[in-house]
Amino acid sequence: MTQQEAHNATLCQQWKIVLNAMMQFRQNELQSKAIKKDRWNNREADRQANEDFLEEANSPVSMGRSQRRRNWSGK
Repeated sequence: MTQQEAHNATLCQQWKIVLNAMMQFRQNELQSKAIKKDRWNNREADRQANEDFLEEANSPVSMGRSQRRRNWSGK
């Protein structure tokens, strides 16, 4: 195929349809990956917030007087 024939082939309607389908597929794939990454990041942020909350809830500052005495005295 000569360079001119190749150029003319890329201008035909069937080639445009194929290229548009390929671009749409890639765009959908990227969008899907972005959504999955956002969901993963949200789950990770929620997990970290829950972990921080539990850590703070179990700290000696948030314990009652009897729990602090028991905890610090080792009994």
